Amino acid sequence: MKRKPDPFDKYAEQILNDLKESGREIRSADEMDNLMPHLLGRLLTKMLDGEMTHHLGYEKGQASSGDNERNGHSSKTLRSPKLGNIHVDVPRDRKGRFTPRIVP
Repeated sequence: MKRKPDPFDKYAEQILNDLKESGREIRSADEMDNLMPHLLGRLLTKMLDGEMTHHLGYEKGQASSGDNERNGHSSKTLRSPKLGNIHVDVPRDRKGRFTPRIVP
């Protein structure tokens, strides 16, 4: 029985196609294992940027709508027993009030 398509299948397919076009096609389980922490790190960084947008009340690139604004990122390394080190860029705000929920 064929599995029902998942909405995220197209994103996974796009990543694999981009890798193939760049000459970095995944050919082994080891190569896949090396890619996974990078994908998870980028995903977590994007999610944290979304948390910051919600916290500040305006999109990145727009004018600040209050007395606080974005102030770059700090690097953080998460350790996973299965994936190893996962590098995440955690956004900062000028007033130091942002407390991320996804990656405390």
